[in-house]
Amino acid sequence: MSPYLFVLFMEVFFGLMGRLIRESYLRFQGRCEREQLTHLCFIDDLMIFCHAEVRTIFWLKTTLIKLESSRV
Repeated sequence: MSPYLFVLFMEVFFGLMGRLIRESYLRFQGRCEREQLTHLCFIDDLMIFCHAEVRTIFWLKTTLIKLESSRV
């Protein structure tokens, strides 16, 4: 994948994660709330940090499926 396409893809992902936080669908993991850290992105890795509860994981999974199918 071209680096530019990756950057564009991640920008959309960052926006979706922000929306999940603003609409209270995603809760911060306990130690990440002060820094408002929801994810870290490296060259070919993505780590997502969130509160481990069924509702949060459901919305995260739904968002990732939308992102995968480009129905954002």
